[in-house]
Amino acid sequence: MFACLLAVRSGRQASGLAFVVLASLTRIMGILLVPVLMAYYLAERRLRAALLVPVAGVGLVALFAWHSAMYGDALAYFTRNVGQAGHMSPVPFAGLRSYAAGPDTHSAELFLSMYLVFGLGTAALWRDRLLFLYASAFLLFNCFVFHYDLSRMFIPLAPFALLVGYDAVLASQSPGSPSRLELA
Repeated sequence: MFACLLAVRSGRQASGLAFVVLASLTRIMGILLVPVLMAYYLAERRLRAALLVPVAGVGLVALFAWHSAMYGDALAYFTRNVGQAGHMSPVPFAGLRSYAAGPDTHSAELFLSMYLVFGLGTAALWRDRLLFLYASAFLLFNCFVFHYDLSRMFIPLAPFALLVGYDAVLASQSPGSPSRLELA
């Protein structure tokens, strides 16, 4: 996914689409790059580029074909994660409600804090259209994740929402602290 963003940033659309295909083959969430890139190209008024992005959906089609051959179910990801295991919910923030209603309220607080920190970091990216769209798509996806290991689902979002989004805070110098030159 990061290679896709770098390729798009450097104007290499074909490479970016190839990386979307690879990302979709390795993790189904890679397909989230398709609407991200389409929205980005449309916002940049690059209609021709936006119209080529859906071609990258071939990665998802190939993944479904693999699932069909391996498990006898092309939609095995959804059968497992939405149905059997219940790791995803059609209702946003179902995990928060479930944990808050039971004896696991500390988990609800942790997950709510994660959504808040990642949400603010994503909002801080609004000036960088590509990163903002990318982070927003993954943050929205995570709103439907109902999994005790939600932090793992935030990994594709973390470098951008936490490091780039909070860069102004991380790079600011507090009064009285030694400058970078003094530390060297």
